[in-house]
Amino acid sequence: MKYFYQSGAMGYGGEGYLWHKLLAYTFPKFPIVTKTITIKPKIGIPFAIIPFGKSVWNRISWHNPGLYKWINKYAKNDLILSLGGTDKEITYMITLLELCYNHIELKGIELNFSCPHENRNNEVIPSTKIPLYLKLRSDQNPYNYDLTKIKRIHLNSLPGYFGGITGQKSQYKNWQFIEKYSELSIAGCSFNSLEDINILKKLGCKYTGIGSTIITNPKLIKDLKGE
Repeated sequence: MKYFYQSGAMGYGGEGYLWHKLLAYTFPKFPIVTKTITIKPKIGIPFAIIPFGKSVWNRISWHNPGLYKWINKYAKNDLILSLGGTDKEITYMITLLELCYNHIELKGIELNFSCPHENRNNEVIPSTKIPLYLKLRSDQNPYNYDLTKIKRIHLNSLPGYFGGITGQKSQYKNWQFIEKYSELSIAGCSFNSLEDINILKKLGCKYTGIGSTIITNPKLIKDLKGE
């Protein structure tokens, strides 16, 4: 199993949450998908992440500094940048990033078409030389999109109700999605134990995104070994 930090888990540039630094947490150096960025800065609820048991309530929405500040402050090599917005906005952002591509050397772009807080009605997968990843929820149909343009589907662990409950509470719907579309390349999510990871392997996942688990079970993250 190969792992990556799912958008949100490690901040805008791989810096992690503030409490990671305060508590001197260290984690394996897996690939990083950034928190979702929009064209203009967006004020959400930056501290609306509340753990309870093996799940997390997430209402942070798309709180972010905007693309221009991201390029100037956070951009670095080997990141997958998560983008959010309308189809027109995302196409514009990708055009801008292509102009900077040789300088920033992004590992890829994640199209966040999944956020339950933002009703954007995205339909278009743009054409670009930058590798694309598509982020969907378990209640979305991947065949509504041109999958020939993407490398992999990143499953959003939010099932899409009451702001979003991640982790163990969302396992059933997410794992059902993976099983239903097993012919596609889908990154697993919503794990909180080694047993959960084994289930994802049996479902055919070769990649797994680390999201809320970084809050609910940080020791498990520290012990993970990517293949």
